Parts: sequence; C-alpha cells; structure tokens
Amino acid sequence: MNPRNSIKLAISILSTLICVLCAIAILRPIAQKEEPQNYCKSISSDITSDMLVGTWLAEPGGAGTDQITLYADNSYSQKYDNPVTQISIQTGRNNWKIDVIDGITYIHLDHMHKCDSFETICSIKDGGGGDSPWINFCTDEVVQMKGPVTLIVLRVVSGDIYYGLSDLKFCHFISDPDSSAVCYRRITK
Repeated sequence: MNPRNSIKLAISILSTLICVLCAIAILRPIAQKEEPQNYCKSISSDITSDMLVGTWLAEPGGAGTDQITLYADNSYSQKYDNPVTQISIQTGRNNWKIDVIDGITYIHLDHMHKCDSFETICSIKDGGGGDSPWINFCTDEVVQMKGPVTLIVLRVVSGDIYYGLSDLKFCHFISDPDSSAVCYRRITK
C-alpha cells in the first residue's frame, strides 16, 4: 500500500470515529432521559391494590422509623418515631388509593406525613409535602404535594439485599436530582 493511500485510509477511519463519537454524545442524553421511565414501567406494571395490603417500614436518615399499615378497606395508619429529633406522629385511619399513569403505579395517601427528608415538613399538622417541590425520579416531573402524599410503587429486583424479603417497595419522590429516594419495605402481609 502506498503511503499516500495509508494516510487517506487513516484520515477516513479517524473521521468515521469522530462522527460515531459525536453521535453517541448527542444521543446518549436522550437515551438516558427515557431510561428511568422505561425502567420504572418495567417494574411497576400490573400491581393491584390487594397486593399492597400490609405493614411497610422506612428508615429515613437512619435515626427514625416510618411505618404505614395499609388495610383492605383502603384505609391506612401511619406511625413515625424519631428519638433524635423527638418527633413522634401516630395517625388514625385515613384513605389511600392506587393510580396507574403511563404504566407506573402510584399510591396516594390522604393526610400522610412526609417524613423522608425535612422535619419541618414531617411536622405539618394535616400531613402532605408542604410548599417544597418534589421530583418524581421515574419521570423527572416536579410536583408539589399539598394534599395527599404520593409514593411510587415498584417491584423489588433480585439482588437488592435491603428489600430482599419484600416483593414490592414504595418510594418517596426526591427533593433534588442528586438525592436517593427513601423507600418502604414490607414487614407483614
């Protein structure tokens, strides 16, 4: 092969490689944006309200416990206790319902105290998420939860050791894109 042809071949290969890398750089953010919703749909579909009945536990921040018990009559109760902050909440029975939007299952809990991140929000008299914006990590939608608190219902994937004994988990919306969701695991049916 003559040196001139070798240079042309090298330039051609380099140009093709640059084009491929540019395409990846352009398309990757688009693919990443779709991925969470598709992932959530794949582990959130075909869930019914009877599958949610039981007692669920979350341990936000490691110091406290947040327990909700869902009853078959679509009522629930909540018991939150944090010995560090000395906040303790126990509710009577309130209503809950599930909703499926674009293949993702949600549970809406009337008057739930959102105790996953900020104590001031947890302490709101009638529950709810206060004035703060919350991010649905499955859709990137930003919402407020002045009324019912909404949780995302997901199947537990194999290998998730924290939820190993639970078939499903309920996850709070997050406060910022870099945070992780506090989720409830089933402790009794």
